[in-house]
Amino acid sequence: EAMEREIDDVLTECDYPAEGRRCIHYAAVLGTGILKGPQVEIFTSARYEQDPGSGEWVGVVEESETPVVRNVYPWDFVPDMSARELRDCEFAFERHYMTRKQVRKLAGISGYDKAEVRKLAALDASDTHQTTEDGLGLYNGLRGLSGLEQNHRDRRYEVWEYHGPIDIRILQEAGIEDLPEDDLTEIDGIVIFSGDIVLKVMLNPFDTEEWPYSVFVCEPDEACLFGYGIPHLCANSQDILNTAWRQMLDNGAMAVGEQVVVNKKAVSPADGDWTLKPKKVWLAQGDAATMDVQKAFSSFSINSHQPEYQNVIQLAKAFMDEESGLPMIAQGEQGQVTPTLGGMSMLMNAANAVRRAQVKEWDDNVTKPMIRRFYAWMMQFSDKPDIKGDMTIKARGTSALLVKEVQNQQVMALIQNFSQNPQLSPAFDWYEAIKVLAASMSIGSTGILKTKEEFEQAMQQAAEAAQQQQGDPRLQM
Repeated sequence: EAMEREIDDVLTECDYPAEGRRCIHYAAVLGTGILKGPQVEIFTSARYEQDPGSGEWVGVVEESETPVVRNVYPWDFVPDMSARELRDCEFAFERHYMTRKQVRKLAGISGYDKAEVRKLAALDASDTHQTTEDGLGLYNGLRGLSGLEQNHRDRRYEVWEYHGPIDIRILQEAGIEDLPEDDLTEIDGIVIFSGDIVLKVMLNPFDTEEWPYSVFVCEPDEACLFGYGIPHLCANSQDILNTAWRQMLDNGAMAVGEQVVVNKKAVSPADGDWTLKPKKVWLAQGDAATMDVQKAFSSFSINSHQPEYQNVIQLAKAFMDEESGLPMIAQGEQGQVTPTLGGMSMLMNAANAVRRAQVKEWDDNVTKPMIRRFYAWMMQFSDKPDIKGDMTIKARGTSALLVKEVQNQQVMALIQNFSQNPQLSPAFDWYEAIKVLAASMSIGSTGILKTKEEFEQAMQQAAEAAQQQQGDPRLQM
């Protein structure tokens, strides 16, 4: 519990829910989301203390290294593309864009070569853009979609971070000590560089040599690490919907007014303009007595096919629900269903079937490895001995996704049916049942439920008090 609270505090401080939402956003739109953590960042905190000599309050600025989780943009993550899973990759690159101020701060971080940092800061930022043509082209494409002007001069430095095997001789040149003596040995490490300027070389800080990346895909690709997003899955149905909508608008524009045919031999406009206008004057041609002016104009209507196009649009939306696994009930629309507790619970369970599978993928690919890495980081670098121990990570995201009404009913039925049974009651932990019931009600156990030790102590005191009230049975007789 102490380790759980410690990791929870760290994830709260680095705003992990926001980073996770960004990861899910890119997984849904582009097909792949990447989270990186734990990575160490320096946090600055300020507080005020009273000077014992002068009595004045002075500000004290403290810096601390804290593990954090950050979202990685998919276009800045370049893994070994010959592998279809991250664990099969031999190396991985990550691109960072840093301002001059951020580059100068690297000189004060341990492990960075100050001389190389100064050498990089002396260069123009554009000199480091050796491999950013794809990145700048993508950014300019996104800016064009948003109606912004092209960015022709990026004043940020391009810095690359490499994770993978490093030859032991390179590590020796970098001043890494306590290395194996075999010259052919490769050791997993990290290199941070910009162009041909190497800023930092270090060994993998984890004893397990695990990389700090977690990759989550919306729809996996059998041959590639990157997956498919919802727009890709719905592309064909989206084309059908767009086409039907365009045809409906074109048909509506044609059907909104009548087509007029004018006999020029019968009439002519007085102003010389053949455009139809209100209160327009037309001049009869030829002998008006022998010509029927009523037949000078004829009108024809274009049939409206809006119901047919609307059926095509509804069918395309139904296809999109099946292809994407995002039914309308999962997006908040109730649809044609009886609004009862049981009916809504059954409907939500059916709508969440695909979502539970995706949450399980998140548990397996993000939650478990992420918390496992944080646990390893705390075991190696934390100075709190009370949080350390041999533990196993269990991700329970799918159980949290169950419909709460159904879970409430199940827990209540369990308590009512078996709590008074003398044979089955000892087989259950009723305190844990109450905790699950409170959690399913979105109440939680903090501040309402006592701890299990306090609960057991209260039960023991109640039993002793009841026994004392009964007294000696001989005296009662």
